Amino acid sequence: TFFDRRGWFTAKYLLKLRARAACGVGPFDRVAIFTAEKTKPSTWKDRFLRWKKFSVFDPVEEVAERLEKYRPSVLYGFPSHLALLAECAKRPRPRLIFTSSELLDQRTRRRLKAAFGADVFDVYGCTELKEIAWECPEHSGYHMNSDWLLVEFVSDGERFEKAGEKIIVSSLYNYAMPLLRYEIGDRGRALDGMCPCGRGLARMAPSEGREVDYIVLPGGVYVSPYALTCAVENVPGFKAYQIRQIRRDYLKIRIVPEEGLTRTWEERLRNALRPVLPGVRIDVEKTGRIEREPSGKFRIVFSELGANGRTRT
Repeated sequence: TFFDRRGWFTAKYLLKLRARAACGVGPFDRVAIFTAEKTKPSTWKDRFLRWKKFSVFDPVEEVAERLEKYRPSVLYGFPSHLALLAECAKRPRPRLIFTSSELLDQRTRRRLKAAFGADVFDVYGCTELKEIAWECPEHSGYHMNSDWLLVEFVSDGERFEKAGEKIIVSSLYNYAMPLLRYEIGDRGRALDGMCPCGRGLARMAPSEGREVDYIVLPGGVYVSPYALTCAVENVPGFKAYQIRQIRRDYLKIRIVPEEGLTRTWEERLRNALRPVLPGVRIDVEKTGRIEREPSGKFRIVFSELGANGRTRT
C-alpha cells in the first residue's frame, strides 16, 4: 500500500496519538514497542517521542533485562509475546498495555492484567489501512476511526450467520492509493448506542477472526475462532495453545502446559470443545513451545482449509 505524505502522517501518528491519549498515555510516558522488524539503534526521533523498539524474535529473557534498564510505562505488542514476557521474573511494571495484530482472547487479557498490574487495551487494524478501531477505558466495544474511515458490516448469507458479518473498509484520507470498499477478510459486528465514555465515534464488537481461520464443521457450518477461545479459556492448566484444523472432521490442539497439570486436563479440554465442534475428532498434543510466524504473529486458531472449506493446495 502506498500513502501520500499527509495520509501517512495521519495514519501512523495522529490517529494513534488520539487513541492512546484517550486511554491515558501522556507525553512523558516511555513506550516499549514489540515488533517483528529488526531493531535499530535509537534515533533522535525515538528519543524525542520517548519510545523504543524490541524484537519479538530476541530471547524473551534478554528483552526483559533491556526493559529493566529502559523502565517503560507503556507496552505495545502482540498478545502472545506479552504473555511470554509476563512469565519472566524481571518483567516490567507498566501503567498501560496495548495489544494488536492477533486475536486477544479473554484468558490472555486476564493473564496480562494480573501479571503486569496494568489495564489492557486492544487495537484493531490492518497493514493496508493502519488502525481501524480501538478500546477506550470503558472497554465497551471498539471505537472506529469513522471520521477517517468508512467501516461497513455486510451479511453474506447463512453460511456465516452465527460468525459475524463481513467487514469492509474505505479509506477517506489516503489519496495516493485510495482503498474503496476493501474486504479485509475479518468478521465482526457494529454496536448500537453511545459508549459510556461519551465519545461520538461509532463502535464495533471485537473482530471475530479472519475468514480463513474459521473452523468448518462436517455439515458446512462455520465456527468463529472466538467461540473456540471462549470454550478453551474455561479449562485451566496451560500457558499457550494453538488449534489447527486438518480436515472438516479432524482437528489438532497443541498446548504448552503449566507445572502441576492434572491428569484430567485432556478430557476436560475435549468436553469443553465438543458442544462447539460436533462431529469433529479432536487430538491433543503437549509441547514445550509453539513457534510464531515469520511476521512475528502467533495464530491461536489456524485452518488448513480454504475459505470454501476445502483443503489448501
